[in-house]
Amino acid sequence: MSVSALAELLARRLDEAGRSGDAVVSVAELHRTLLPYHVCRGSRGYATKAEYDLELLELLADESCLVPAEREFRAAVRDERSSPEPGLGFLKNFAAAQLRIQPGLSQRGPDSRSAEGVPPRSAPAADSLEAIDAAPAVAVAREVRSPAGSCWRCGRELPGRPDLRYCVFCGSDQQRPACLACDEELEGGWAFCPRCGTERSASEDLTT
Repeated sequence: MSVSALAELLARRLDEAGRSGDAVVSVAELHRTLLPYHVCRGSRGYATKAEYDLELLELLADESCLVPAEREFRAAVRDERSSPEPGLGFLKNFAAAQLRIQPGLSQRGPDSRSAEGVPPRSAPAADSLEAIDAAPAVAVAREVRSPAGSCWRCGRELPGRPDLRYCVFCGSDQQRPACLACDEELEGGWAFCPRCGTERSASEDLTT
């Protein structure tokens, strides 16, 4: 498992989206848009979704990469990492929680890892955490960007608006839906989850 490699992928995805290296993103945006399973699977070659879940969880816990604004979210990540079967289902409860990308993320690479292959971690300064906690919501909102390109569901080209969240043609939420049972990302037109076989509800696109 290499958190550094996943951090490099995140830096590349931010650059492709025209985002600054110290952007603020929501948990939902990180999970669904920047580092969704299907993108990470192609880039990182995960054999199972469980591998993806564990590595993304490690990235969320590594505050030398990401600084969570909410202390409750930091505690939830710690609890999930120590659970017998860690996963990402708990992220639904923190979809709007903010994560600040640490400056220098794009420079992280194999040389930044420790001798055991684990990237070094450094606790952020307390005043930096307080500054994120105290930041006005409107200031954070300006950092949020919708995915560019075509709608994942109807395939039509989306207008280039920074505040676009829903497709203007079919109304689909551009944060791709996930299985409510196992959190597997779903594609448009799928009636059942490919991972656990749970039937997809008609309202699922609106609830994830």
